[in-house]
Amino acid sequence: MDENIESLNDIARISMKYQDLYNIIIELTNYCNWRCKYCFVEKQELNKLSKDKVCAVLKELKESGAYHVTFTGGEIFTYEECIEVIVFARKLGFEVEILSNASLINEELVKKLADIHIEKFSCSIFSMNEDIHDKFVESKNSLQKVKHNLSLLKLYNIPVEVKVGVTNYNKYEWNQIEEYCKENGFNFIVDCTIRPSNEGDNSIVDYALSKDELTELINILDKKQDITKFDNCDENFICSDSRCSLTIKANGDVCPCVNWPYIVGNIYESSIVEIWNSKKFKKIRSLTWRDTIKCHECNIKEYCQRCPGIAMLQNNNILEKAPINCTMAEARKIARVNYD
Repeated sequence: MDENIESLNDIARISMKYQDLYNIIIELTNYCNWRCKYCFVEKQELNKLSKDKVCAVLKELKESGAYHVTFTGGEIFTYEECIEVIVFARKLGFEVEILSNASLINEELVKKLADIHIEKFSCSIFSMNEDIHDKFVESKNSLQKVKHNLSLLKLYNIPVEVKVGVTNYNKYEWNQIEEYCKENGFNFIVDCTIRPSNEGDNSIVDYALSKDELTELINILDKKQDITKFDNCDENFICSDSRCSLTIKANGDVCPCVNWPYIVGNIYESSIVEIWNSKKFKKIRSLTWRDTIKCHECNIKEYCQRCPGIAMLQNNNILEKAPINCTMAEARKIARVNYD
């Protein structure tokens, strides 16, 4: 293998090319102290992974060459042994990212995270208006707590990423959040993709922007993410990330991605290496745009950020259309023509 490696991005790119498992997302628990209006995490049955199993899987992953791990939930700091697991992952040499709502951390915990040099702490803010934010997550004083705790992370030089999901509930709030991030040196991520829950609850999609609202905003939001057009030629894979990444759910199920709840195995039944190398997982990793039922023939596919997980949730078929993505592609094309 003769590849030029100058950064971690190059390692990720090469991992995708050769289907080497590089990135893992581990959902420690699906319990959360917030009730965000468009949350897609399963809520019917509470689950959490055992600490011993998580550590065993991390050992196996490290031995197989994996490098980056993201711990998520639910809210991971409701998981009693969370910090022990994070410390264990760092001792193994993993680059560690944390996805949290940032409401439950304190200075003692932040000091520990700083001492072990986590790569990033990522959270969401839905509005800088306390009433809007707190109603959205159904937790009183939540924004106040988050801002205080993010200031602690900043104090201890832990890289912070703040994400905002743009909905019809908070569609004019994102720019104030961006200003807050600029003032504090936080990375800012904005997205307007709202999808059904992993249990198939489509009522969540009621919070998605309409086509007209998307057309009004999508050029601006795309520029924030450096999105122009998409190279969706027939030879390209329907999900590049799944070629080097997987997600472990709180009940042990393994899926290609948090947005693609297609079960390819369970860590309580098979080793993670066996699951990664299974025919079932290899099959979906090999699927290209040519394999899609209609999407490969679409005349606006260059504007489409198609997700097989959303296609599965909306049409029960990863190769079918994903109506949410179709609407966004249509809005993106109109916006490019009329407003660029």
